[in-house]
Amino acid sequence: MFFDTTRAHVEIAGARAIDCVVEEAKDHTLRAPFKGNMDIEKLRGLIEKHGADKIAYVRIETGTNLIGGQPHSLENMQEIRKVCDEFGLMLVLDASLLADNLYFIKTREEKCKDMSIREITRAMADLSDIIYFSARKLGCARGGGICIRDKDLPLWAGVDQLGRSAPRATGDQQLTKSYLTAARATVDQLIARGALRPN
Repeated sequence: MFFDTTRAHVEIAGARAIDCVVEEAKDHTLRAPFKGNMDIEKLRGLIEKHGADKIAYVRIETGTNLIGGQPHSLENMQEIRKVCDEFGLMLVLDASLLADNLYFIKTREEKCKDMSIREITRAMADLSDIIYFSARKLGCARGGGICIRDKDLPLWAGVDQLGRSAPRATGDQQLTKSYLTAARATVDQLIARGALRPN
């Protein structure tokens, strides 16, 4: 389920964010261990309806914010990964509430009870093509991070020499040639991969 600001950024980019959360997530009175799971059949149905070439990526959120921080299971991520592999789609993990989700996987998912938190984290990372997080939520620090599997995908962070994000940088710093070149390279790569479509 897309967080409000994430949905807004997707829509500003000209795309549509479609939620595929399990039905249990919509019932706040129901107790279920993994209400943040993605509905695999809904996901498959959306891919078949719209075509994989029209889908930029599949995104799952740890500790799904809009439904009260509900977790997803590691098994659900594995199922999502299989669908992504079948259709050639990237799996993006919003890990901003990872710590909570890890706790629930360890305590509620039978196959993970003997795994360490580090092993569960690694398993989730191995299933993801891109992981991003807000450090304010994950580590109580400023900033955040983006981890990518494909070393050939240029990543434009928009950060100045002092580690500040681009909106805080001065106009001169935002418009340096290297800044614009990196931004353009990222956009070109995302267009080439089908993650963005030119107007």
